[in-house]
Amino acid sequence: MDLLHWRKDERSALDIRRDYNSRIQRFFQQVEVNLDSFIGEGDSLEKLFRWSASVNSARRYLSNRLSTEQRNCDIAEEERDRLRAQLHEANQELCGLHSEIKQLVLDHSDALDFEKAARRNEVNKIKQEYKDETNRLKGQLLVNQDDFKRWPDDKLKSRFKELQILISNITDPGRVELRVPRGRPLDIDFDPTGFLARAGGERAHVLFKSIIWVILDEHFFSLPYGFGVLGPATPENTLLGAYGSWYTALGGKVEPLPCIAEGLKVFHTDQLANGWRSATFQSLYSAIVSPTASNATAAQSSANIDAAVKRISQLFTAASQYFSNPSPIQDPEILQAARLARDIAVQFGVHPAHLRLVIPQHTDRVQIGSNYHDYRNGPSDIGSLVTVDLVTLPGLQKVGNGRGGLQGVLTIVPCEICTQTDAE
Repeated sequence: MDLLHWRKDERSALDIRRDYNSRIQRFFQQVEVNLDSFIGEGDSLEKLFRWSASVNSARRYLSNRLSTEQRNCDIAEEERDRLRAQLHEANQELCGLHSEIKQLVLDHSDALDFEKAARRNEVNKIKQEYKDETNRLKGQLLVNQDDFKRWPDDKLKSRFKELQILISNITDPGRVELRVPRGRPLDIDFDPTGFLARAGGERAHVLFKSIIWVILDEHFFSLPYGFGVLGPATPENTLLGAYGSWYTALGGKVEPLPCIAEGLKVFHTDQLANGWRSATFQSLYSAIVSPTASNATAAQSSANIDAAVKRISQLFTAASQYFSNPSPIQDPEILQAARLARDIAVQFGVHPAHLRLVIPQHTDRVQIGSNYHDYRNGPSDIGSLVTVDLVTLPGLQKVGNGRGGLQGVLTIVPCEICTQTDAE
């Protein structure tokens, strides 16, 4: 009875084992595991244990890998946040730059409008002064006086102001505004002191005025007492030749050309010499100024005019690449200014007194007053000492009376300057 019961229990255990093996096999089939991949002895239960161990090993591997990837993800998120912050800062900086550029454009426009308004006021003031002077001269019958004779001071002032208006028109800010950022010097040689780098391109007309006056001074006023009207001292200069012949006839010794200005000092105090000079220039007036005259003096005068016009035209050509709104400068405008400068220079020879231009140099110290005006404010800061940056209008002075005396200096037209404070 006990043996039969044991066999019945043994069959039950085998059945249970087979049942477990069958269930394990179905499980493997459900999870799609190939039992043949588990090499080695053992039934399904053993293979289940080995498979569980491999799963656990894979879990640990994946867990470690997941931790590594999580750390990499955290690092990437930190980098993303950092880049996002940098992008935000860059956007803010870009907005700031846009605002700064907008403000610079507005400032430039305001500065240009201010310069144009100042220039209009300046020209209107000069035109009104010129009109008043002309009316006064007409009342005194001076305008109709023969040009070859000595001009009175009022007429000298009127014609000098007329020349100033011509140069102001040629250098109108609407024509010669330059695209030059403040602080950047030009790579061309007409601004040796770096004025535009300090003052900005909207002040280019101030520089061009100064340069034109320098050119006119070199071509018509480089020698005193009118002898520069034909240009710098050369052996071909007929006026210097006439002076040399006259002075030699009187027993004087003519200085060599490089020192000729020293020799011309004879006209400082000698009344007879000044009388000869005035008469000579009056007699040669038509030869110097007439466009139809055909003699050596007329040829030299014409060539000197052409050379001055060419230099001024070349100035604008060289700078045209920097112009914001290119507007052609016509040679007839420049020619008119050069001829008027020549006519005034002739008067330096005709006039028995010593007429001279006053052109202080860059960095000279001068006092605002009757002799020097600020080109913007006139004599409003009278008495103040300033440093010269540019000369926008030379002064015109008369020294002595031409009768042997040097007493007294009369300022006919005050010198106008741009100070270094104005240019900053």
